[in-house]
Amino acid sequence: MKQKFLLTCLYISFITFCSAQNKLQLITNNSSDYVIVLTQNATAAEQKAAKVLQQYFQQISTYKLNIITQEGDGSLKQIIVGRTNKINQQELNGLDEDGILIKSINNTIILSGGGRKGGLYSVYTFLTDYMNCKALSASNISIPKYNNFSLNAPLYKKYSPTFSYRSTYFVDVMDKNYCDWHKLNYFMEDWGLWVHSFKTLLPKEQYFASHPEYFALVNGKRTPDQPDLTNPEVLKIVTANLKRLMDSNPSAKYWSVSQNDNSNYCQCPNCKKLDDEQGSHQGSLLTFVNAVAKQFPDKIIATLAYNYSLAPPKNLKPANNVMMVITTSNDRHVPITNAPNSSFNIYFKKWTTLTNNIFVWDYISQFGNALSPFPNINTLKPNINFFANNNVHYVFEEGIGNIAGEFSELKCYLVAELMWNKEVKADSLAKNFVDEYYGSGGKYIWRYLKLLNRNADAAKTPLTAGGSPLNAKNTYLSNTNLDAYEALFRQALHVTDSSTVFAKRIKKEYLSVLYARLENNKPSANDKSYTISKADYAALLDKWYAIAKSVNINYINEGRTKLDDYYNKNKSLTSNQ
Repeated sequence: MKQKFLLTCLYISFITFCSAQNKLQLITNNSSDYVIVLTQNATAAEQKAAKVLQQYFQQISTYKLNIITQEGDGSLKQIIVGRTNKINQQELNGLDEDGILIKSINNTIILSGGGRKGGLYSVYTFLTDYMNCKALSASNISIPKYNNFSLNAPLYKKYSPTFSYRSTYFVDVMDKNYCDWHKLNYFMEDWGLWVHSFKTLLPKEQYFASHPEYFALVNGKRTPDQPDLTNPEVLKIVTANLKRLMDSNPSAKYWSVSQNDNSNYCQCPNCKKLDDEQGSHQGSLLTFVNAVAKQFPDKIIATLAYNYSLAPPKNLKPANNVMMVITTSNDRHVPITNAPNSSFNIYFKKWTTLTNNIFVWDYISQFGNALSPFPNINTLKPNINFFANNNVHYVFEEGIGNIAGEFSELKCYLVAELMWNKEVKADSLAKNFVDEYYGSGGKYIWRYLKLLNRNADAAKTPLTAGGSPLNAKNTYLSNTNLDAYEALFRQALHVTDSSTVFAKRIKKEYLSVLYARLENNKPSANDKSYTISKADYAALLDKWYAIAKSVNINYINEGRTKLDDYYNKNKSLTSNQ
């Protein structure tokens, strides 16, 4: 009996010993035996990564890790950030320039990866996936507090992102810290010129008065809206101006040589001949861009397939260093794969046969109505998967920009996560976000999102980036449906402490339902179908305006129409004069 007891004790001791060997004890009683190791030849991104790790580790534990430059052997408790001889080149092979490599060897933790921001993104992945930190929005970063914390060893994660370039445009991405948490390229990062650049490369203020022949012939008259792309002097001027800009910003990788934001393309005989030959306005545009790109073989010259130039040419191919920026034009409520015969789908597939250097510019907001219900949440994942499955490496998901919009925080979060990893479960991700971001009222917000999208599914009303609530006033934004949506928001607010940030966030989203009712029920002498009384409309407008003021809404659309201007204009509709 005594011998059996001793054997049992030895067995328990052995198991305890093995368990201890399989644990990395990062924090003990708010202290740590670990140090951060940063090699002396560390890149700027790796230096930043070490400081980020030090900063957040201190917030988690109250203990500030030292940063040293000398690696120790396997017995030293160290977190090595960036490159190290403890990983071989073969382990890094196949990683994207932003890819991550997280690995433990004995007591050593390695946070490394691709040469651009791999080390930095490994740190943020370590913080989120291993230490349970979370950044729901730029102003909502959740950092847990631990007195003691350990990880099961060994650690190993090697991953390259779905897209090499991942960018979006919501107010949160103006915060670089938020971008780093979600492994996003900063807005316009590495771009010397963004888009619609002919106005910069051939400024009308400088050339039109003296040389109208440099500009587009439209209906028999020269107009400064676009260049004449077959005028040889225009090629010389654009190339010279582009070189001057490149010399002043040599680190920029991408340079846009692209049409201005209007449809007044050149109709002169030479431009028309090229366009007719290619069956597309890319005939003149891409011929010109290829000629510019030839002068700058070490740069990527980007041009647009947008508006009148969306259709691909018959057989003219972009030069090797020309990147086609293709803008989406399909119904935003229907996944691209569900509309194989749409013009966008047909055009896009043809572009993929002409080049593998494609940048997708995807519209995911309603630009003229930032606060309007825009039920596209269910198409974000399938569309991003469509791009990935068609060998796209660069994606820009254009939201409403640097203003508050309908569920802009949620949509920014979702597309950021999906561009990094298209395999994430978007519905679960969205549900978790809503539960955490809106607090106890989140369950009603989730019901609203589900109901809105179900109603939009049933209606089959086209959803466009340039549309308005009026497009759906007889379907999913009817007054009857708006009543149901409002009831859910009232329930959400009822269960939420009005003094909390959760109430403020719910009210901001409530504005979209009220906005749709305002837009679809304006007092009008010509349309009585959904018009409410002037007194009721005035009361609704006052309610909407008060809520908007309370949650700091300043603009209602991409064109930056001021809240007060919108209120005053619509208030005048209620006058009896």
